[in-house]
Amino acid sequence: MSEARDVVVGVDLGTTSTKAVAFAAGRVVAAASRGYPLDEPEPGHAVQDPELILEAVRIAVRDVVIRHAAAHPA
Repeated sequence: MSEARDVVVGVDLGTTSTKAVAFAAGRVVAAASRGYPLDEPEPGHAVQDPELILEAVRIAVRDVVIRHAAAHPA
């Protein structure tokens, strides 16, 4: 990464949400998150839908890209 315009996006997959953060020159330049349910069909058992988690990643990253582009037009 040689230019000041380079951006790195980090993604955090949590238990009930995914967060995406864009960094440029060591600073946060955009962030977004998307939640999903944690089903507990019986005590001691937790179930998540991997398709919902994947969709949350797609949406959070897309939102970060859109927010960064809106704040930093080319």
